[in-house]
Amino acid sequence: MIGDLGETWDFRTLNRAFRLLHSNPESTLIALGMTKFWEAPDGLSLDVAPFVAALEHAARRKALVFGKPARVFFDMAAEKLGVPAAEILMVGDDIEIDIAGAQEAGLKGTLVKTGKFRPSDLEGSFKPDVVLDSVADLRVWWERYG
Repeated sequence: MIGDLGETWDFRTLNRAFRLLHSNPESTLIALGMTKFWEAPDGLSLDVAPFVAALEHAARRKALVFGKPARVFFDMAAEKLGVPAAEILMVGDDIEIDIAGAQEAGLKGTLVKTGKFRPSDLEGSFKPDVVLDSVADLRVWWERYG
């Protein structure tokens, strides 16, 4: 099971995970998410997805993903809330993982221009339902349009 280890990811840790997978061909590689990068105080930093991808490649097996952007993640959240997916508004700063992942599961996606947002995010194939400068603007938007 692979999750984010922040700056404690290193070759030794990655290689240990690879060896565990390689020595047990029946084991399942599980990823707690597939976020590619995040905004650290000192700039963009790798998140869990690149390490999962390395393990998938080296161990020759596909990871089961239980976090974003997997549909099962969003489906389980909707079920837990007892709300139809179409009535849920996902708010996030990652156009692909948060917004596209939510939309593919039938939720609406609100992109906030904070965190790792880059203006180029709005030029790609994924189109958010709502774009806000900050999550702090959500209440005003909700009162007006929600």
